[in-house]
Amino acid sequence: MIRPRLPEVVAPPPESCLGQRPRRHRRRSTLAGAVLALLAAVLLSPVDASAHAFLAASLPVDGAHLGLAPGAVVLDFSEPLNRKLSYASVADPEGRSVNARPVAAREIRVDLITNIPGQYLVRWMAVSANDGHTTSGTVTFTVDARGVGAAAAAGGPSPGDFGLAVARWVEDAALLLAVGMLLISWLGRREPRLDWVRPRLRIPLVVACVAGCVVITTEALAATDGTVSGVIGYFSAGLTGVARVARVVLELWAILAVSVRARYLWPAVLAPLVALAASGHAVGNAPQWWGLTIDSVHLVAAGCWAGGIMAMATLRPPDGWRRGGIALLTRFTPWALGTFTITIGFGILQGVGNVGSVAALTGTAYGRVLLVKAGCVLLMIPLSLLAWRLRRPRLRIEGSVALAVVAAAALLASFPVPSRAQAAGDGQPGANAGLPHGTQLTLADHAGEVLVGVTVTPAQPGLNQISLYLLPWDGAAAAGALAVNALVDQSAVRLQGCGDTCRETSVRLVGHESLTVDVAGITGGVAHFQIPSLPTSDAGSLWRTALSRMSTLHSYTMHETLTGGGATTVISNYIAVAPDRVAWTENNGAGTVAIGTNRYDRQQAGAPWVLEAGSVVIPEPRFVWDAFSPYVGERALGTETIDGTPTTIVGFFGSTPGTPVWFRLWIDATGQVRRAEMRAQGHFMDETFHDFNSPLTINPPPIGS
Repeated sequence: MIRPRLPEVVAPPPESCLGQRPRRHRRRSTLAGAVLALLAAVLLSPVDASAHAFLAASLPVDGAHLGLAPGAVVLDFSEPLNRKLSYASVADPEGRSVNARPVAAREIRVDLITNIPGQYLVRWMAVSANDGHTTSGTVTFTVDARGVGAAAAAGGPSPGDFGLAVARWVEDAALLLAVGMLLISWLGRREPRLDWVRPRLRIPLVVACVAGCVVITTEALAATDGTVSGVIGYFSAGLTGVARVARVVLELWAILAVSVRARYLWPAVLAPLVALAASGHAVGNAPQWWGLTIDSVHLVAAGCWAGGIMAMATLRPPDGWRRGGIALLTRFTPWALGTFTITIGFGILQGVGNVGSVAALTGTAYGRVLLVKAGCVLLMIPLSLLAWRLRRPRLRIEGSVALAVVAAAALLASFPVPSRAQAAGDGQPGANAGLPHGTQLTLADHAGEVLVGVTVTPAQPGLNQISLYLLPWDGAAAAGALAVNALVDQSAVRLQGCGDTCRETSVRLVGHESLTVDVAGITGGVAHFQIPSLPTSDAGSLWRTALSRMSTLHSYTMHETLTGGGATTVISNYIAVAPDRVAWTENNGAGTVAIGTNRYDRQQAGAPWVLEAGSVVIPEPRFVWDAFSPYVGERALGTETIDGTPTTIVGFFGSTPGTPVWFRLWIDATGQVRRAEMRAQGHFMDETFHDFNSPLTINPPPIGS
């Protein structure tokens, strides 16, 4: 007799078990939340560098107070720039702007022919030639004779950088998930088939395509003026621009291949990852093919490993993972171990090449994000052991940690590569070669647009060494390529290189010889010098008297001629009244009246006056030499009568780091400076002073007229 089989009666779990499941979910949620909170805390903490082609250094530095407007504003960046899309502009205190494009791979130089006191605003936008990413920012400096600082790096990433990183994270995670789903689908089709393994591959590909369109569109608009021609220029600028467009096109191709169930899905799904590598930091590595290979293999392996874990987290096996899903876990284990090893190995190769030093791991934003990424990867090891050795998978937790790893990887694209940033800040070799020191006799003038300094040692009758310091507008590195000839009393002397900016020779001198320095090239010219009587006398005492005398003036007038060595010349006439009143007009009719914190400007003759309240106070008396102490080599070069007043000519060098500048002053017996010459890079100035302590007045001009 066949007895009918009664249905099983499953006893309800005890109350303790009923409470365990919610607690387990809470523990999982807490762990995943803790990981993501740690990631956010580290990434959102203050950092010391901005993204991609970031501003590594500026001259002048942000916030500097100068006694002299620079002949050029120089911005140095951490990566090579796209020369068509990167630019900088400098607005002077009167609102006039000068624009410039990059003059070198990592440098933008804006030439200035002005010495207007007040605050200058530098705006810049840098589009990396390596990865196409865009950064922008501002630098301000003030001309007011209060001193100058040294070069420094700029600030941190903007909220837009983090927003773009989120979009990159979505795209990256979706592409890795698609690779993982493709692998899991293939494993599920192996015999015996696991019919429940049916990941929805099309969904992550659609998400990746949409996010990719957002990313590349945002990057293109940030890097250009938004015009069609500008956007086309951005996407056609080198490998990274083409790779951006190709990435989205390949994502569309992958969607189509999945929709029609094409036979060869692997190439369609993996191709966008290769394009992703070609549009990131990997392009900046040398050799380029090696960087692309490492990044591509790293991404594909991460897709198989982390993407596979995320893909399994979307599945619901019958009877749970400990029973019905154990077959898929068993098949995935060797692939996970292999691709995990490849991911770690190639990730280490990436890290070593990009970080550059152990100190950069904790001292840079890139290194800190990389540490967080490594910590999340290490956290997945015990979770994986728990899943595959003890048969207790925690795929949702592992998937959450995998998303944190992908988030860190996506955010790495928003920070500069430390090894390249360090290379950008190494400076120019030989930039100080040829500068004077001690009590040497030193003179300066310009040969065309090239600053030429002359130092004579020991400045005694007999054999002397003459050192030439050469600094063009293009900077110290460009000085090494200059062709230079020198004549002493019309006789050629042989020059030898002693650094990028330095040439030297030995010659016998008795005093009063003429020295001619001829610099070839379109920016060059001829500088003429007259060697004074040898030996020269120390003029330190007279110079200290002049410093004291000029600093106590109540009023004076000054006529100034400023040139960069080319055809452009700015002529200005100043009236100054202590403690904070100054007015000047320029040869184009522009004018300024500054009284305390009120500043009145007009753009040209006949234009209305415009008031700017709350501006920077211009202290008086103020002079161009105030910002360049300590002074070197104060020597008496001779005498000359200026406007009927006998004067002693005193020459010296201002030794402020980063700004080589020479002065020659005509000082009368009371310590008043009657005439001054200043020679600096791209900034050649002549001044004459009159009306010392005269009853001068400066009143506000009528507004609007």
